[in-house]
Amino acid sequence: MSQAEEPGSWGAAQWQPEADVPPMPVQRQPSDPLVPGWGVVEPGPGAVPALPSPPAPAGVPRRRPDGTMVWVVVAAIVVGGLVFVAVVVGGRLVARSTQRELDAVTTARVSSQLMAAADAIQVFRAQTGTYPTDLASLGDLGFRPSAEVTVQLIPVASGYCLAGAPAGKAPTAWYSDSGGLTTSPCG
Repeated sequence: MSQAEEPGSWGAAQWQPEADVPPMPVQRQPSDPLVPGWGVVEPGPGAVPALPSPPAPAGVPRRRPDGTMVWVVVAAIVVGGLVFVAVVVGGRLVARSTQRELDAVTTARVSSQLMAAADAIQVFRAQTGTYPTDLASLGDLGFRPSAEVTVQLIPVASGYCLAGAPAGKAPTAWYSDSGGLTTSPCG
């Protein structure tokens, strides 16, 4: 017997099955209308039944036929939205409190500069008997202008009036010899 004729061997580049093994019959049923002729292979007698799906790992949500997964997704979206709103509102509150603190610091600086200028004016009046006509003459008397605060001397008939503002802004506080420190314009 030649090698091409041996059962269960390759002969002429084609598999030659052994003669005593009959081909297995396959029963098919049409189940896919798009591909005619294709079907489901029916298990024969003595076939091993299909194994059940393995359980999902711990922590992985399972789908339930009652739609629980939909509620889990909706709850996650709602909780995420609430967290987002809390972060935005909290950020605005922090920004507002920070702005209030900055405003308080700015007001304190303006008030401090006005008080220093008023003290220097009192010393100038005690030395000369008159009020100064400009703030430049107060430098030797302890008043040091600030780059952060602008102080202006406003001429009045008697006494003096000072206006103070953060640099580059409109006056926010005033100081006069008759009214002291105020938020109302004097002069």
